[in-house]
Amino acid sequence: MPFRGSSEPSAYTLWSARTIDAYFLLGGVLYGAAVWYAGQRET
Repeated sequence: MPFRGSSEPSAYTLWSARTIDAYFLLGGVLYGAAVWYAGQRET
């Protein structure tokens, strides 16, 4: 069965990937901030 699609991703695919990347980036930043804050409280 041949692949039915274009070699160029659609705008929806690009924005979806960017949204997922931003979501995980924000999660990483929040996690890092929480770890930093917890480390500051111990000392």
